[in-house]
Amino acid sequence: MKQFHANNRERINARMKKYRLDDAEALRQRDRERYERDRDKRIALAVEATHARRQRFAKLGTPVRGITVRALRKLHGDQCCYCGVAMSFETAVGRKFLPEKATIEHVIPLSIGGAHDWDNCRLACWQCNVRKNNKLVDEWMSDGPDPGDPCA
Repeated sequence: MKQFHANNRERINARMKKYRLDDAEALRQRDRERYERDRDKRIALAVEATHARRQRFAKLGTPVRGITVRALRKLHGDQCCYCGVAMSFETAVGRKFLPEKATIEHVIPLSIGGAHDWDNCRLACWQCNVRKNNKLVDEWMSDGPDPGDPCA
């Protein structure tokens, strides 16, 4: 099966795209029903994630309050701390994708022991923040930019 899918990727993708376009309303309705049906499961996952985040903060110390995109914008300006692109501060509506949307970036990621404080938080465009993932800045920069990276 893997070989078949590898050899016929374009044909399969075209067929799936046609299916999604032809049955768009039925798929939306099925998603709405699943969303309502799995509501308790989604809430439980969100609560679990919140508790895990609070436990990490408890180990790291109390997080500093007031660190927001607006506050960091006043402190550091409107450019991404990594690529220097002018970031967007508008609120996304619906499923609108904004690659230059301003996000709070932890220079030393929380997952490897960084703190949520003023010294560790910067503004970065969404693309740089996602690409950096949980790496340190030096490690991320030494990997080099991705091919076709508009932020490079």
